[in-house]
Amino acid sequence: MPLRSQQAESLDHIMVASKHLLTLVNQVLDLAKVESGHLDLTLKPTNIGAIVADCISLVDTLAKQKQIKFVIADDPAVFVYADPMRLKQILINLLSNAIKYNRQEGRLMLEYKKQADSLRVLVIDTGPGISHENQRLLFSSFSRLGQENSTTEGSGVGLVITKKLIEAMGGRIGYQSKEQLGSTFWFELPLASNAES
Repeated sequence: MPLRSQQAESLDHIMVASKHLLTLVNQVLDLAKVESGHLDLTLKPTNIGAIVADCISLVDTLAKQKQIKFVIADDPAVFVYADPMRLKQILINLLSNAIKYNRQEGRLMLEYKKQADSLRVLVIDTGPGISHENQRLLFSSFSRLGQENSTTEGSGVGLVITKKLIEAMGGRIGYQSKEQLGSTFWFELPLASNAES
């Protein structure tokens, strides 16, 4: 028997809520692993351009919902020393945040800066930025940075996990944000020789 429109709508809400709950559970489990030191990493030379391309395709639907335009720099054609699966997790988190906390019809830029022994990846949005007061809470567990009562989904642990994963791979993370002008989150990872791959 076909569902009535109200039943179908309720089912959609249940599906969205259950996916959100699963994400929250997985993030909390990840955080527990990282904080207990039981996170297994497989570090190897990793093609950053290929990982970025995969991640862009995964967040494309989310971007289309807000009509966010991507401006992605050319593949830097370098390898970084990283765990490919965890690097993908880092990028998806930063890209998703740059979409969720962007303005409607905003832009999301991804840029690279090659340095002597590392590669810096910058994720830049045109959103409302983060207030000075909330910036000190950025890498605190379960902090939603003033978005607690908004319709934007989030657990408040994504950036904490991202920071710990980057540091576990020998890298570092930072940000710049100005209210009404947007935010830039960047991370650096060690360069690997192409010959090692």
